[in-house]
Parts: sequence; C-alpha cells; structure tokens
Amino acid sequence: MSDAPGISLPNGLRIAVTGASGFIGARIVDRLVRGHGAAVTVVVRDRSAAARLASRGLTVRRADLGNRAAIGEAVRGHDVVVNAAHDFRASERRNLRGFSNLLDACRGARVPRFVHISSIVVYGDWPRGDLHEGSPRPPGGSAYVSAKVEMEALGRQRAESGDLTVTFLQPTIVYGPHGWMWTDRILEQLRTGTVVLPNRCDGHCHAVYVDDVARAAALACGAKLEPAESFIVSGAEPVTWRRFFEAYDTLLESNALRFADLDAPGGGSAPEPAGIGRLVRDPMLVAQTAPARAVLGLARRAVGNAALGRIRSAALALERRRGTAVHHPSRDEIELYAARGTCSIGRARRRLGYEPAFDLDRGMAEIAKALG
Repeated sequence: MSDAPGISLPNGLRIAVTGASGFIGARIVDRLVRGHGAAVTVVVRDRSAAARLASRGLTVRRADLGNRAAIGEAVRGHDVVVNAAHDFRASERRNLRGFSNLLDACRGARVPRFVHISSIVVYGDWPRGDLHEGSPRPPGGSAYVSAKVEMEALGRQRAESGDLTVTFLQPTIVYGPHGWMWTDRILEQLRTGTVVLPNRCDGHCHAVYVDDVARAAALACGAKLEPAESFIVSGAEPVTWRRFFEAYDTLLESNALRFADLDAPGGGSAPEPAGIGRLVRDPMLVAQTAPARAVLGLARRAVGNAALGRIRSAALALERRRGTAVHHPSRDEIELYAARGTCSIGRARRRLGYEPAFDLDRGMAEIAKALG
C-alpha cells in the first residue's frame, strides 16, 4: 500500500482522522498507517467501532462532533486533522454544527492543517458541466449538497483568517468494498432481482476507487499548499455508466441487467416503493429525508440497531431466494447516467502529486477479493 517513490510524509507527523470507521475514513487510516507509518489517532463516535479499532492497535478517541469539549480534547496535540465524518442520517444543520465545532477545536488546539473530504457535488453544473476547481459553487440543492457547499465556505473563511491551512478534496463517484452507494447497493440489487437501466446509459461515470481517495488524502497531509485549496479527485479516465454496471453484473455472473427506453415520453421510472419496503431496500437514499430519519429513529429505539439490522438482512435474504425484485432508477439517476460532463484532476496531479492507481478492472478485482 505504499505510495509512489519519492512521496512521503514528514517524519513524526501526528494525524487525527474523524469518521475513521466509515467507508472512506477507514481507508484513509489504513493508507496513513500501513503506507506511511504515520502516528494516527482515530476519532469515532460509536462505542463498538472504537473497540474494534482499538483491537487493531490503533490509538482511539471517542468523541461526537456535537460535543465541543470532547472533540477539542481528541484533536489536541496533532499536526493534521483529516475530516471524513458525515452523518447521512442527521440534518444539514447538525452536520454543519459538527463541522464548525471541529474547525473551532483545531483553532483552539493550534492544529495547523485541516484536510476535509468534500464532494464533487458542490459544483452547480455537476454532472453536466465541464468542471474544474474554479467552477461555481451555488448554494441550495439537497441537504447533503447544501451542507457540503456551506462547509467549504466556512472552511475558506477560517483559512482566510490565518487560523488554519484548509484543503478540500472533492471525490467523484467513489466505489469499493463496503461503499454503500456505488458498490454494496448495486450488488444487493443485482442479487435480489432485475436492475433496469435506461438505454441512454452512455454518460460519463467518473468512478474513483476508494484507495485512490485515501491516497489523495495522505498526500494532502504533507504537501506544501496555499491556506485554502480545493482538489477534484477522480480516476484517470471516466467509463460509461453502462460499463460500470456491467462490471458488477459480470463480477456476480448474475445476468440481471435490463435496458429500457425509460427516458422516452411515457417511459419514466417506476414508482418508488413506499414505507418499510423502501427503508429495507435503500436505507441510505431515504435516510436524508426528515420523515425517514424519524421512522429510523423510532425503529432503533423500539428494537435496537442490531435487531433492525437482522430484520433488514432477513428481508434481503427472502428477496434473494425469490429473485423477484425489479429495481428501477430514479429520475435523478436517469439524468446522471446520460450526462456527459467532464472534470479535471490536473490540479491534484500538479499540486499534490496525485496519480490514480486503480482503473475499473483493478478496482473490480479488489471488490471480488473482498467478496471472497
């Protein structure tokens, strides 16, 4: 897992990683520890995640970003804080408050550098435009998009005040083992029935394997940068969305893909399943809505996280046996799969020394290994 020759972090660099038990955060920790031998502190909220990470010999601090005192203590004594935390089940306001608390904690503890995992969605022309780091970042959009835009604005304000060097990494379509949106969700759909995609599925899929995002984060920890800089992080070349889905279908040997004229007049997408059926099938997609957060919260309080997980696993197992589910794309997904926007990683190459190591074939080979 070592980076390219000549790329290294300063000796003795102390790095705290928030969101260290998540999809991207966990791979950043692995990259920093195994690839660079850095002194890493993992900052997590969940007790079981803390115990699991501590069992690997990592230094662990339990802290919720909503607790200013706890997060301040967790980042004290570090040279860099990498923020990979984002609670998809929380409101935009709560995520922004946690982000602000983390920036305040870094200032109070005199941490000189802050690396934030943002997203390509901050750009208003995504996924249609030809994007670079100077493209407009208009406010608005979904709670997730709005939060990411506001976080970047707040981080730039802090950087301009001289408190911190703030680096924003803006990944595109991040896939890899344990990544819900662009890996596990697709695998579940292919295993449980038929996945229907639009005939116009030849848009640009700017896929980036999760380890390449972790590579960019490690490079950002040691690079000499301006007080506030942004970097689009993607693969070397886009693939088509058709090829992206076909790669998963081939991996599983499921033959579960079907193409239809969904974007023709009257074609459209199938109605979204409602109620508990949607929560079981696609919890992360609906978890951003206020009603879904309320339902999930009530369910957790009633039966607990473990029981909720067992209910969902049982429902999925039943669907696998039946193989009768038909998964249609939403209107937004149909638009995404046809969009031919571009984005450049030239700045990340020049300023960070970033070079993607994974094309789609190599990324899928890693997913296949993880599936056993």
